[in-house]
Amino acid sequence: MNATRQNVIARANELGCTITHLGVTVSGRMWEGLVDAPKGKVFASNGCHFVTVSVFCGKGAAEAVYKAILDDMEMGLETCEDPDCEYCKEQN
Repeated sequence: MNATRQNVIARANELGCTITHLGVTVSGRMWEGLVDAPKGKVFASNGCHFVTVSVFCGKGAAEAVYKAILDDMEMGLETCEDPDCEYCKEQN
């Protein structure tokens, strides 16, 4: 899958994820992406409820962020197995 904004959005929608941020930070120094898994799920690639990537602005920064996020979303989602998970509790 090509590392494009459209592909990140499409894959996030497929998985039911929320894109919290995908662009230049307020400081203008970093290109950043933050994608949250749906309630009760974690990313299979990292076992976390979110994927976040930051790259210093410059040539290819956006594509690097898109690629890293797509790579993390490639394995899909799993159920959060932690009965005491604070993140899941916050989502209720």
